[in-house]
Amino acid sequence: MKKIITFITIMLFCAVAAQSQTPQSTLKVAGGRPLDGSKSTEQSDSVKHQNDTKKTTYDVVELMPQFPGGDAELLKYLRSNIQYPEEAKRLKIEGKVFVSFIVEKDGNIANAKVLRGIGGGCDEEALRVIQNMPKWVPGLQRGEPVSVNFKLPIVFKKD
Repeated sequence: MKKIITFITIMLFCAVAAQSQTPQSTLKVAGGRPLDGSKSTEQSDSVKHQNDTKKTTYDVVELMPQFPGGDAELLKYLRSNIQYPEEAKRLKIEGKVFVSFIVEKDGNIANAKVLRGIGGGCDEEALRVIQNMPKWVPGLQRGEPVSVNFKLPIVFKKD
């Protein structure tokens, strides 16, 4: 169990660090101004996405969304809620399920989906746990709550 906890902790911090290390040349804030101070008005797809209903979802914002209580509480939530699927145990399936979801401007979780799964019921279990998470503290852009895309690896490893 300690190996699982340690591995989940390491993977979570790696995912958060990787998500925050997007090359600065592609980062632009709302309104299309690049962070480097240049005067381009072109909107970057890596930061902001719009669908037909004019609802904006960001990939990178000034203050990223956070699980209530921070990363330590997120790990605690995952440890206490993930149930290793029986089929995965039987087939000795281990690995990472990469899940993406949107943290809405009110903190609710939406559009959870598996980006890369491992099968054996692990994909469904990862989605179940993500969809049942409590409200997050939403991301902020220019001091306003905004919807933000978030990616999270869920590690399944037997003791």
